[in-house]
Amino acid sequence: CCFGMEAELAELLETKAGEIAERLGRKWTDICSEEGEEQLILCLSMYLQCARLFLKGKRHQRHLIANERATLICLQLKAVQIHLAASLHEQQNAAAAGQETMDWADVPADGPEALADALLDATGRQKGWADAVTASASTVEGNDQDQDEGVKEAEAPGIVAKGFEGKITSEPAATPSLSLGPAGDVFVVINLMQKEVEVFAEYHQDFIATFEVVSAYRHIYDGLSKVWPKALYRQVVLLGNRSYLQLFLEHLPLTKDWLHAIVQLCLDEPCPEQFPAQMMRMKQFLREGVPNLETRYQLARELGSGFTDIAI
Repeated sequence: CCFGMEAELAELLETKAGEIAERLGRKWTDICSEEGEEQLILCLSMYLQCARLFLKGKRHQRHLIANERATLICLQLKAVQIHLAASLHEQQNAAAAGQETMDWADVPADGPEALADALLDATGRQKGWADAVTASASTVEGNDQDQDEGVKEAEAPGIVAKGFEGKITSEPAATPSLSLGPAGDVFVVINLMQKEVEVFAEYHQDFIATFEVVSAYRHIYDGLSKVWPKALYRQVVLLGNRSYLQLFLEHLPLTKDWLHAIVQLCLDEPCPEQFPAQMMRMKQFLREGVPNLETRYQLARELGSGFTDIAI
């Protein structure tokens, strides 16, 4: 149906999806909104469609790039939906708490009818409602059934009894408008600058999310792979996040260049003897991350006498 022009159509869709993502900007309050959610869903749909067309047109590299960008949009969309759901939950709880709140100091102490009036007034209905119904019942003969039905209607949400002539008029219940928005920490992964991508990769504790972000931006910014030694050193050695290393080894090879960079970060630490826990985590990192004994021995020699035991 595309007359052999799948790749060309995919390029148009990719360009349009990029424009939509760029228009969302970098401001969290704009991204984390109902309109922002709609734009992210549209952008995701276009990236997935163009990835399918690139594959059909045998443009496999572009197919992978489109999938990586779609994954980035998915990550941002997930964060937005989580925040909007939390915002909705907070507002619903606040509305429920507001409906249950009542000022008991205003309740008079002269009988059940006065108490009923105060209760009805606390829920937003007019005072004197009980008196109005009583007066109406005494003046209207032979219409007890109709009056009972009117009372039931007046007790229903959104119904207000007005005046003292037994006339009950209906008004729609006021529904508070919900304004959904951010309900937690800022989480923006689209439209990042290179330095922001590097900071995210180093400090974010979820390796899978970090890997997805770096993979999406590696086609835009050169040299992003250099952030992995810093990320590994911070997450595994400084913070003791062992699962981070395990997931890393499942997705990427730990090259000698990266290992030497991590060793240098360890050597650059001021007063390492004051932090024995970091030395222990560094040893554990080398045992789990470097199965080759020769390489591990070379790294241990670089680190000094305190690491000779890991080369055994």
